[in-house]
Amino acid sequence: MSSASNDAPQTPNSKASSGLLGAFRNFTHNRQKVIPSPSPSSAANVTPVLASFLRQRSNAGLKTVSEVGNGVSGSYDNAGDWLENYNDDFREGEVTGGPPELHGLVLQLGCGPLTDRMTAAQQICSILEEYSVSNIIVIINAARHLIDERDAEASQAGFGLLTSCAKYVELTSRERSIFFQTILTMEDQANMRLRFQLLKDLTKNGRNIETLERVVVPLLGHLLCQVFEATQVAHSKWKREHKVKKYGAEEKPKTETPKNPALRDGHLFDEKDLSMLFRYTSDIIKFNSKIFGEADLDLLLNRVLHVCKKTRSEPDIESSVEIIDTLITYADIPAGTLKPCVEILCGIFCQVSKSRDQTWKTIENLLKSHLGQSTITALLEVLMECTEQTPPNTLGVIRGVVSVLYEIVDRNRQGGLPKVPISYLMQALNRASVVSNASLRRKILRLLLLVFEDSTLTELFLGDGDWLDLLHVLEACAPQILNTGKATKAAAKKSPEQTTNLAHTTSQDDASPKTLFELLIDRLDALSHTTYAFHRRSLMDLFIRLTSHLTDSAVEGLVKFFAEERLLYPSNENWIIECERIINGILRDPRRPRALRVLVINVLNDAYNVIECLTDTETVNKFAMIIFENIDKEFDHAVFEVLSDFAISVADGCSDALFDDMVDVLRAQIFNQTILSPTSLPHYVPKCLPVVQPSSASIQQTESIANLASKALVRMFVRGLNKSAAKSQRIFHVLLDIVGSSAVETDARMTALKLLFRLRSDINHAVFVLPSMESEGLAASLYRTAQTANLSQELEEAADNRGGFAEEESSAPPNRTTSGISPHSSMSRSNTRSTSGVARTTRAMPPLWMYGRIQALPEEPSTIASHLLHSCQEPGLAGRAVLDMASWLDLVLSILQRGADWEVYSYTLVHLGAQITNQSLFTSAIKQIRLLRSTVCEQIRGSKFFEPPAFTGLRKANVATCLFHVLTMLVSYHAHLKKEQEDEMMRTFLSGIGSWEGTSNCCIHALSICCHELPLSVSKSLDIILTKMTQIITQAQVAVHILEFLAGLSRCSDLYKNFRDDDYRMVFGICFRYLQYARDQRNKASDQPASRTSQASSDLRHSGTSTRDFTQASDPKSKPNSASDDLPQYVYALAFHVITFWFLSLKLHDRSRQIPWITKNLVYTDNAGQEVVEDQALVTIDMMHRVAYSDRDETGPDPDFAKPADGTILKKTWLVGLSLMTVETAARTGSSQVTRRRPSGTRYSIFRPELISPPRHQTSLTTGLAADAFYTESYVGVLPDALFQDFYSPMYLTPGTSASEQPIPLPDDDATTRALSAFDRNDTLDSHKVGIIYIGERQTLESEILSNVTGSADYDSFVAGLGTLVKLKGAKFNLHGLDRNDGADGEYTYCWRDRVTEIIFHITTMMPTNLEYDAPCIQKKRHIGNDFVNIIFNNSGLPFSFDTFPSDFNYVYIVITPEARATFVETRARARQDGQDQFYKVQVLSKAGFPSISAAAEAKIISGRSLAAYVRLLALNASVFSLVWAARDSGEYISSWRARLREIKKLREKHAHADADATATAITQPMPAALDGLRGTISSPPGTRDSAALRRTSATALSSEGTNRSSVITTASETERTESSDSRD
Repeated sequence: MSSASNDAPQTPNSKASSGLLGAFRNFTHNRQKVIPSPSPSSAANVTPVLASFLRQRSNAGLKTVSEVGNGVSGSYDNAGDWLENYNDDFREGEVTGGPPELHGLVLQLGCGPLTDRMTAAQQICSILEEYSVSNIIVIINAARHLIDERDAEASQAGFGLLTSCAKYVELTSRERSIFFQTILTMEDQANMRLRFQLLKDLTKNGRNIETLERVVVPLLGHLLCQVFEATQVAHSKWKREHKVKKYGAEEKPKTETPKNPALRDGHLFDEKDLSMLFRYTSDIIKFNSKIFGEADLDLLLNRVLHVCKKTRSEPDIESSVEIIDTLITYADIPAGTLKPCVEILCGIFCQVSKSRDQTWKTIENLLKSHLGQSTITALLEVLMECTEQTPPNTLGVIRGVVSVLYEIVDRNRQGGLPKVPISYLMQALNRASVVSNASLRRKILRLLLLVFEDSTLTELFLGDGDWLDLLHVLEACAPQILNTGKATKAAAKKSPEQTTNLAHTTSQDDASPKTLFELLIDRLDALSHTTYAFHRRSLMDLFIRLTSHLTDSAVEGLVKFFAEERLLYPSNENWIIECERIINGILRDPRRPRALRVLVINVLNDAYNVIECLTDTETVNKFAMIIFENIDKEFDHAVFEVLSDFAISVADGCSDALFDDMVDVLRAQIFNQTILSPTSLPHYVPKCLPVVQPSSASIQQTESIANLASKALVRMFVRGLNKSAAKSQRIFHVLLDIVGSSAVETDARMTALKLLFRLRSDINHAVFVLPSMESEGLAASLYRTAQTANLSQELEEAADNRGGFAEEESSAPPNRTTSGISPHSSMSRSNTRSTSGVARTTRAMPPLWMYGRIQALPEEPSTIASHLLHSCQEPGLAGRAVLDMASWLDLVLSILQRGADWEVYSYTLVHLGAQITNQSLFTSAIKQIRLLRSTVCEQIRGSKFFEPPAFTGLRKANVATCLFHVLTMLVSYHAHLKKEQEDEMMRTFLSGIGSWEGTSNCCIHALSICCHELPLSVSKSLDIILTKMTQIITQAQVAVHILEFLAGLSRCSDLYKNFRDDDYRMVFGICFRYLQYARDQRNKASDQPASRTSQASSDLRHSGTSTRDFTQASDPKSKPNSASDDLPQYVYALAFHVITFWFLSLKLHDRSRQIPWITKNLVYTDNAGQEVVEDQALVTIDMMHRVAYSDRDETGPDPDFAKPADGTILKKTWLVGLSLMTVETAARTGSSQVTRRRPSGTRYSIFRPELISPPRHQTSLTTGLAADAFYTESYVGVLPDALFQDFYSPMYLTPGTSASEQPIPLPDDDATTRALSAFDRNDTLDSHKVGIIYIGERQTLESEILSNVTGSADYDSFVAGLGTLVKLKGAKFNLHGLDRNDGADGEYTYCWRDRVTEIIFHITTMMPTNLEYDAPCIQKKRHIGNDFVNIIFNNSGLPFSFDTFPSDFNYVYIVITPEARATFVETRARARQDGQDQFYKVQVLSKAGFPSISAAAEAKIISGRSLAAYVRLLALNASVFSLVWAARDSGEYISSWRARLREIKKLREKHAHADADATATAITQPMPAALDGLRGTISSPPGTRDSAALRRTSATALSSEGTNRSSVITTASETERTESSDSRD
């Protein structure tokens, strides 16, 4: 039986008569007369209600149940004979009762014209309604004759009369029999509904079937079958006539099936009349149930079941179910028909959704009846009869049975229904599960899930159930159900409440079969822990066979069971098979949760650890490869990573064969995975580089599987360095292949590249991996630090807002594939390539490397060098394992020459220089080093290097900066180069000065190194160097670097020994230009004090070598001056220093010729047109005059210049110009000591007059030697003024000398004494203090570092090269806090000074160490913690951290690191211990916020013989700027020379208005002739506040670049000056 609720009724055959008429005819055994079709008028008056009665006509007799239904024997044909016999005994009589006219009307009704007869019938109807009438046989017969007339109105009158008889007359038994016979024998086909209505009226709607007890049930059964079959025929006929025709893929619109389709022969039908028959039958049963016997009920039930099996109409099914429910309620279900009835009800329950509730109520009534347990048995028997050959037409019944059992079990938890025996149920479900039907198996699983959700039923099952039946059910259901669709894991993730609701649902669509299976498996898995071990093992045996079909929780339980029972170990004879099942069913199933798959790997890893100890190597290798071999098919990052961890752990101790196999698998994964999964790639990447750090999860989303494999290889290499040289070598070559292949994912190449660039070797060539990289500053030039990346984005946004340069962007996502280059590289986002050979693109992608954001290596490497692997072979050590570093350099050369993905190319540019500083690593690759030098020089000089992609915001200059850095590092290999190659390097550096934006600085820094390492090449090119610098003099950002270079060059006298006057003037000219720049900045700042626009961002972008954005060095809200404010001050001070240094370098006889020209250029004209000489210019001019004719050493006072016999000492001081002259004279003999205090220095002279006796002819004198008083101690024969007169009186003999130009005598009082004392406390040179700290092997803590009392041999040699060993006790100069009395800071230190500067070194290893009383070494920290600059000799083998020595005053650390790491013992074992033949890496680290402007801000490599001189120069420059920086809050810092000048000016201002008489008698003099023309206004030095370019430029100057650094010259503190003065006193 199948539902067809939407099928339209069919029209019966036109030759067929009404089904109801046929039923009446056949029932009475009378032959039906042929009745013509009714007239149109009569047909039109008939409603379509009789549609259900007009079915197939049958001339046969009443069929038996066996003929109509299910073959039940027995016949009711004698019912017609009974009616005829009953009527034979009946005799008509007269009508009694009623009004008198009734008799006449009865006669009129029987005869006469048809019209009169109809009139009589109408009047009789009225009488019967009002009066009690009996004996109406005559009326019944007459009414039938009216109906038989071929007139519609007559028929209506006849039916009306019969209806009145049935309703209003109390009929006798005989009359009821005649009435029933009349209904049966009528031949009217057009009024069949009226005939059925007469039957209903006769029986009072089923309430009274008197005289009809024996015939009503057979009649109803026959009527049901006949009318139903006629209706089915009508449906089929109508469908054939109204079939929709198809034309191709399109269909004509379907016409709606008419509710009441008409037959061609005029007969009408209506399914509602069939429903009326069903309801009437139900009423008959309801009101007469006690009358019917079992045979009647069996007959009627079979007819109803027959209809249910055949019908497609839901109303028919509902009516049939209603009759069955009525039988259950008011009668009984015969035992023989119970099972068919149950099957039908179950089929309806399963397949007819609209009748589900009604059907369940019927089934529930049956279950609650005395047949309840029999019904349960019948349900289970249906299932027990199932076989693999069960016909498809019975599947609906079987599914319905299972559904009904589900409802019974579900509802029985509240009680009231019969119990379902669990054991019998499991057997029945086991039999039913053999039927191959997914829907049936789904229902079985749903029922089982319900059983095991109920604790009571579960206990019953555990006590009485058979696990084998259950396991067979699951095993039979799993394959078909789980293969019907894609796996779903949703149910396994639902909460318990959701699971319960899902298990109890009655909708077939609520849960998929797989979901039900998974829930059941989960429940059984939970249940298995409470059952017997045998049952649990049986269940796990099933689970292991169904691993691919189990839920996640069940799989987890399975894995844990096998782990707990150790079934994956060799103790289980099938352990290999079980492992393979778990691997194939769980680990290799990508649909499984990540955590579950990781659990499997961990369990297998534990098993491997045991198997490795118990089995042979072949088995171990086989087991390991079973786990690992399919890693190339793994795409889950986390699972792949765990598998990689397994491989790494195995690789440590596995055989070489297994190791090779695993490496091959990883290599294949890397070279096969060339395209990232689309879901793992971002659909849109912003224009600029990202400024927000991605999380460990976002990084993984964009990470390729190939990169994970590359990371695994890197980790293997790192771990294997000290375990197996052969394995490390194998991985090394694989990593080279990865980096060299453009078909490999870029991130995988980057991972390999990060390791390869971290390779280093120590002094014994033992290889190790550097924990962190050393090129952060250079990375900043490519926007690869967090700070510069933010700045890059800001600049790009500003450029967009300004409408500046911007590459055209496509709105579509970037094309990720390009031939020849990795499809995911940031340089290869386009299908086209630029002419330079590098793919260009306009769309930014996330960077794969960046300092401070992305982890460099997947595992922290050991800091211990490998004892197995080396970078080269050494004599006497042949056969040791060596890394082929030559191949690595060949690969690097290929990248530089052919180009690569921008990520790879940029990383190579930034980190190559740092690696090649480790000369020990490339001892065996000198050929490649030479080729690298040649390549870099060629690319730079020919501008043949590659251009960055447009989206980076970088230019070719940024790449050039990196190449220049590489070339700078290559200078250290000059011992392996020819002289012409050295000269070519020099020319290359010169080509970078002014060629690209930002390359000038790095080239100047390189030239500083060349001054020490390539002196011949520098000397040869010195004129070109100076010319180049004059050409870029207008570029403000190079000012500091040019001046520092010139300052350092001045100390290398061998380089400029052939200088001519023009060369010197070129140097001085550069300084004058920068002084002019500083003055212009001062004027601009004074003109616009409120608006100071910094160009720092632009400068940083275009400078290329700046490592930090020092525009952010200080908070503008709290500090008045920024770094950009202070840099012009530093330029100003440096310019004067360079003038000073280079003037002192002039030969003595050449100095005087340069003074006028230099003096002239130090004078400038201000905005008012006045000539101005600044204080610093004045002291510089003073210095030039002071040393113009003398290179003599320092002079000092002699307190014993006069003997007591020379008489009393008289002292007097004059202000002479810008100097103080003090004369101390012995009054008796005139011996004098003259102290000349000038801004640039103090000189002491002693004059002794050569007294002779007067001639004999001279008259007697009262004075002099001839005077008697001369020989007394109180004799005063000479005053200090006498000596002063001898020097200066001739200069002022001309009348009219102004008072302002005359010398001013100072009073001999305490005020003058204090003023002179204050003046003397200002040193005559700039004094600086620098700390020196030695870090021993593997030292990291402050206390252990400061406790060092000695250092390595090369450290001692370095310290000795810094200066001269000086004894502290009794020292007469400024020691900057070192104890000069009690030896608290040691006995000695090293100091250095030239004619204008001095450095005192605070050396921690030379200071006393008392760990008992001063364990933290506070005494040492007191000095180095307050030193702005400290030199760190880092021999620890570890990177130095700026925070190692916490201090607010340590601004700069100059870190010296040996290029080849060595222990203390190894340094002592070298052939040359002083390190002169070694190379050292020098880098200046600055405190956060402190401008990093040093020439060694990027690490430089320098030889040991030049180390001390180079580092001393760096320290001096850093100290100068640090002092300026420290004083930026309180204003400018005044140098000692300017401080002395100010003291002189104060005295002049104080004593300029002395008494007129004293002034008139004083002998005065004008300023020295050299200062004629410098008598204009004297102003303070410029206080620049802007960083704009120079206003006045030379003809050869290029366009300027901005700058953002500043400083002024500084000197020692007031306290130290006082201390120094006191020591001299």
